[in-house]
Amino acid sequence: MEYKVTDIITLLNAEYKGEVIENVSKLSPFFHSDEKSLTFAADEKFLKNLSQTKARVIIVPDIELPLIEGKGYVVVKDSPRVIMPKLLHFFSRTLKKIEKMREDSAKIGENVDIAPNVYIGHDVVIGNNVKIFPNVTIGEGVKIGDGTVVYSNVS
Repeated sequence: MEYKVTDIITLLNAEYKGEVIENVSKLSPFFHSDEKSLTFAADEKFLKNLSQTKARVIIVPDIELPLIEGKGYVVVKDSPRVIMPKLLHFFSRTLKKIEKMREDSAKIGENVDIAPNVYIGHDVVIGNNVKIFPNVTIGEGVKIGDGTVVYSNVS
């Protein structure tokens, strides 16, 4: 799902600086993002590493920062940590309900033991001789190697 950056700017009563990027698809941690992610830099550790995140849209505090080619900043007056609950609510409103426990595009190897209440997302690849315990969520695009054991309550 795509989210308009302009909607996020309005939600946070923010300003925008840098390269214009129209949409993001998810909220991600700073060092675990991709080009479609929105992330935030709340403190010095992240602010001095803005070029290291793969996210193209970064929420930053209202301080002077160098512009980086290919990136845009959503500049907030409040601490990025204060606005996080608003963002989580914004992104959670559009989560899709899980209709089935195993998506058709998932590839599952031989001799795989899958316990009850396990969700297997789109384009998942599960190797041979894998054991998956109950209450596990395997997200989109995950690859699980041969002989792996995935314990309960893992996502």
